[in-house]
Amino acid sequence: MSLQTRLQDLATAVATDIKQARIWITGSSSGDINGLTTTAKTSLVAAINELNAKPSSGIDQGDLDALKADIISGKITIESKSQPAT
Repeated sequence: MSLQTRLQDLATAVATDIKQARIWITGSSSGDINGLTTTAKTSLVAAINELNAKPSSGIDQGDLDALKADIISGKITIESKSQPAT
């Protein structure tokens, strides 16, 4: 495999990971922040701080119900990555 091919594969993998992170953060592949359930939409740090300031569990029942619905509907998928035995 040539260096050029390996670099192209790396660039593709990085772009795919960035797109997936954007989907996880915003709930939208376009990066639309309206998918965030926080009131703070101008800063990721502010949104995280808002979630962190919630009661001790950090998440309320409504958020859990919405997450459950997203998983059941297939909007969110969960990947299992097994670790090699040590």
